[in-house]
Amino acid sequence: MGDTAGVAVSAVQSATGEIADLDALESACARHGADLVVDLTQSAGWLDVHAGRFAATVCGAYKWLLSPRGSAFLTVGPELAQRLRPLAANWFAGDDVWQSTYGLPLRLATHARRFDVSPAWHSWVGTEASLRYLHRIGTGHCTPTPPTWHAPSRRPRIWSRAPPRPGGAGAVSGA
Repeated sequence: MGDTAGVAVSAVQSATGEIADLDALESACARHGADLVVDLTQSAGWLDVHAGRFAATVCGAYKWLLSPRGSAFLTVGPELAQRLRPLAANWFAGDDVWQSTYGLPLRLATHARRFDVSPAWHSWVGTEASLRYLHRIGTGHCTPTPPTWHAPSRRPRIWSRAPPRPGGAGAVSGA
């Protein structure tokens, strides 16, 4: 096991349309004991990606999922979920939302719901309609055209198991 705790990458680079080699990244992360976190914002809705194979995925729904800004999705694998601490937990992160609304202590769910935050209600109304529409028409025929301009590819962001840097900032590099 090396010093790399995880690699975060966009499945599709927004400036170029380049599709990341997720199989190669997944293999490299497995060899080094690192978690692979994949941003699906530029790909969910047209690129077939099985989110459950990664340590975590994130997705802003406003792109290819045709949703209003404010709705997003997170998947967290069981191993990573055990190591994460919910930082924005509130009543909506409870096992039974309506039993979590009042009184202390905050009773978080034992499953992934413990990472939920109170929803942006209006955004989710639009997101539900968009997802129903996409489910009805299917997405197999949706293939975006990459932009014609060229921008340098972004390298995956890597975070380190190394001790925090002075001033409390985490060790992050573009390597």
